[in-house]
Amino acid sequence: MLVSEEDVGESIESADKSIGEAAAKHAYTIDPYAIASEVLSSNRLLRIFAVLRLGGCATDISRESGVPPSSTLRFLRRLAEAGVVEVVSGLDRRKKFYKLSDLGMDVLKYVKHVITDSVDNKGSDKYVYVEEHKFSDLARKLGVDVELLARLLGASKERKTHEVLYRWAR
Repeated sequence: MLVSEEDVGESIESADKSIGEAAAKHAYTIDPYAIASEVLSSNRLLRIFAVLRLGGCATDISRESGVPPSSTLRFLRRLAEAGVVEVVSGLDRRKKFYKLSDLGMDVLKYVKHVITDSVDNKGSDKYVYVEEHKFSDLARKLGVDVELLARLLGASKERKTHEVLYRWAR
């Protein structure tokens, strides 16, 4: 006998393990639209996403978003597993920093697009202009504060003659 039964058994186990790992890696496809929909349907996730736009450590993300630390870590883990967030370390390797990955930036783009399409704006092809009271109403509907919504959209507050507008790029 050229190959023992033991060798065949080990080969089969090894193949099963490889196939199982490959299947686990490709068990689902990450869809930016689906993730954007999840972000928009959870005010906690939306608040975390707004803070993640600029990145930071879990403690800062939790504090700035107003989401409890345990929930923040759970969301960050899920986002990292999905490839939406990159985890990096700085000089102090014990501290982890989180930032949006390329996929995360695509998700942000879709989230911005949905929010932009939902408002009646005085914009141009390049910028969206929304009156302050409408922007506040939008933030309230989304369950986030005005500052976090502005941060998410990259919006700035501008005073035009007799009204205050929020402006962001399309």
